[in-house]
Amino acid sequence: MRIQRRVAATVTLVCSVLLSGTLVAAPPNFVLIYIDDLGWTNTSVLMDSRQPNELQGFYETPNIEALATRGMRFSNAYAPASVCTPARKSIQIGKSPARIGYTYNGNPLNIKNRKSWADETTLADVVKASDQNYITALFGKGVHEPVSSFGYDVVDDQHGVNDNGGGEWYRRGVPVAVEDPKQVYSLTEKSEKFIQDYARKRPFFLMLSHYTVHSPLTSSPSVLKKYEEKGSAFPKGDPRSEKKQQQMAALIQEMDVSVGRVLDALEKAGVTDNTYIIFTSDNGGYISVAHDQLRGKKGNLFEDGLRVPMIVAGPNVPEGTQCDIPVNHWDFLPSFHDLVGAQEPLPKDLDGGSLRGLFEQGNEGQVDRAEEAFVFHMPYARMPPVSAIRK
Repeated sequence: MRIQRRVAATVTLVCSVLLSGTLVAAPPNFVLIYIDDLGWTNTSVLMDSRQPNELQGFYETPNIEALATRGMRFSNAYAPASVCTPARKSIQIGKSPARIGYTYNGNPLNIKNRKSWADETTLADVVKASDQNYITALFGKGVHEPVSSFGYDVVDDQHGVNDNGGGEWYRRGVPVAVEDPKQVYSLTEKSEKFIQDYARKRPFFLMLSHYTVHSPLTSSPSVLKKYEEKGSAFPKGDPRSEKKQQQMAALIQEMDVSVGRVLDALEKAGVTDNTYIIFTSDNGGYISVAHDQLRGKKGNLFEDGLRVPMIVAGPNVPEGTQCDIPVNHWDFLPSFHDLVGAQEPLPKDLDGGSLRGLFEQGNEGQVDRAEEAFVFHMPYARMPPVSAIRK
């Protein structure tokens, strides 16, 4: 059952308040930058420093590098599913796709058994139920349901018209401009404005849910030309010489620019130090110059279909560190609950556990979950069912 919302307090915590002689810190902000189909090796940042791969240098992601320098890389971060829709539902409600009964995109069995997601406790509900006057926003790719079902205050598409596609359309019938591939810059502008409007006025949770780097691969012509020229220096047979790799690298660079602009907006608003910034992807990738490092890709339950890049920076997160303890996106909901000091009890049937101990202590921390292992199922009406266990 969704956590009951209470009337917001009339006094907003800006930086801190003096209460009974005790200095009370302002509640933290959250920015979740959620990329579409970005693989574990699809940035210039090594998620595991013990596994060097010079091919990743073909990607240019200086802003993601800067975020990693300021925070913690997770070498064993997992998405809830290897395709978008079940993963995007799972991250919102802290339960595995198998538990919520939605395990594959467009599965007729899922559609037949569709339930009301409004009955679930979501990431937005958790922070808002802390009685600290949080405002929440979600911009970008949806979850095959009206975004309003998931409790966000500010959305760019109340009725789910953006839907779950690749982001080639602002709305049905209106194509995205060439200079705004996958809506990467228009979504960034909405995020910047949200931060400008609410930072230092109210605590906030912003989920920037990008369409990049989902196929078809599109990018600004000038950026693509840069990578075509860069790739021409490599011999035939080298993945960097391939057109699709150059297209992917170009789109990844534009995604990295978006990350940098969001970081700049937080800095300009003066809230960086009190903001948890989480960068990750909804499932594994399907194109990577370093594709030989992990087996599989998006759409299957091998490692590269499920393991994703993840970086966290924020209050008490040690800089430039790496955590090797396995984490899953269904851990985010109890983590937010813990970090905002929420008093309302969490639902009893969550699969996730709070990551606060890892955020603060890295490999010395612990996560308590009902089940130690990650269990993935992909029953699908049009193919044999498959399962995987990560322990």
